[in-house]
Formats: sequence, C-alpha cells, structure tokens
Amino acid sequence: MTKSRIEHESEIRLKVGLDAHRNPIKLSWTAEEGGIEPDREVKAFFLTAWDKKENNSMRMDLWTTDFMVEEMQTLIFQHLMSLADVVDRSTGDEKSAESLRSFASELMQQMQSKELE
Repeated sequence: MTKSRIEHESEIRLKVGLDAHRNPIKLSWTAEEGGIEPDREVKAFFLTAWDKKENNSMRMDLWTTDFMVEEMQTLIFQHLMSLADVVDRSTGDEKSAESLRSFASELMQQMQSKELE
C-alpha cells in the first residue's frame, strides 16, 4: 500500500456535558466541512475506531439521561442497517450484508413486541 501525502485536514468535534454524577446530559457535535452546524445537539453517540497499533476496535457509546428506550431501539436498528451497508460497500459481500439487514429487522420486531408485553 502506498502512502499518500496529507493535503488537507478536517476536524470533527464531540462535546459531552455531564451532570454531578458524570452522566451525559447534553451531547453535541460539529463537523463544519460536513455541513453540520456548530454544536448540533444529539441524544447519543456510537463512535467506533480501528486501533492500528493494537489491531483492535475501540468504541465509545454515550447517550443522554433523557434518551428514551424507543429512541435507542430505533438507533440500534438504524445503526445495524448502516453497518450492513458498510459490509456491502467495503467488502462486496452482499450475502453477509443481507444477513445483517435481516437480523436487524428481526431484532427490531422483537424489541417492539417486547414493548407491548
């Protein structure tokens, strides 16, 4: 793999506002070059990074104390569907991507039916 020279850098900023018990109560992010206005408020972050040195993934999952269970379920479903798209685009493995989409749909149905109990 050839090394490319960095021609430009862009910055993404995450802000976490904590209460006295260090629980997240306000989350925001900024990605000005991506069209995200400064301090766009959100209720959750799922951030995953690949650690080149450790050859392992690292992650940070945060959500605010007012994030509702139904919102989390929707976020999880949408996140899994996005991961399926990543599998498809990055590996070309359409069969595995479709399996992940199917799993996500089944999980969402299960989570929704559990709410009705």
